Amino acid sequence: MVAGAVHAIEYQGSYVKVTIDVPRSEQFVANLADHVFFATPLDIGDAVLARWATEDVHLLTGDLTQPPTGGRPAPLRGREDGSRSG
Repeated sequence: MVAGAVHAIEYQGSYVKVTIDVPRSEQFVANLADHVFFATPLDIGDAVLARWATEDVHLLTGDLTQPPTGGRPAPLRGREDGSRSG
């Protein structure tokens, strides 16, 4: 669970992005289906508690300070001088 206050609300079409200010931590983003958000709309500054089902958790692993392994990315295709037209 993440407790905080609503910092921003952005309608994205099929969902609403709610950014939450979390005390002594980074901001947290919750994406709510638009019908869920509009059933109980929030406002900037509202106290909120974000929670989710265990089966919805996707643990991200890896060392973000190191480049990804598995080879180098392919060079951009463009003109012979390496620049891209556009």
